[in-house]
Amino acid sequence: MLITFDTEKKINQFVTDIKNKNGVYFVWFFADYCDFCHQMNDEWEKLEKMTNTGNVNILKIEKSQLDLLGFEANISGYPTIRLYKNNSTPLEYSGDRTLDGFIKFIKQNKSKKRKNKSTKRKRKTKRKRKTKRKNK
Repeated sequence: MLITFDTEKKINQFVTDIKNKNGVYFVWFFADYCDFCHQMNDEWEKLEKMTNTGNVNILKIEKSQLDLLGFEANISGYPTIRLYKNNSTPLEYSGDRTLDGFIKFIKQNKSKKRKNKSTKRKRKTKRKRKTKRKNK
């Protein structure tokens, strides 16, 4: 695949923003030989054309462009879709490969801070037990 100046510029901006803990990126890593990637392309192009993704940058990076990243992306298969936020561990997307699926995932995750749900449940359970013991 031919790497255009515009594509290289977007990838460089992505790398800079992520290293500086600035910006949110929804990134599709794909390979030209991947049939699943070709099937998903129309939906991704619809997403790229949208202007209301809520300050989330939409980016598409082909396998041959990975060396432009300057960091190890650890891509084990294609397509791989991730949401990068403020230099934290990227969130892996595994939902439907549709425009609606992408939008739903972005809205749910673009500004949320991750919480450890199991820890939260344990704390609630302990509080309930303490309350029951005090009332007896």
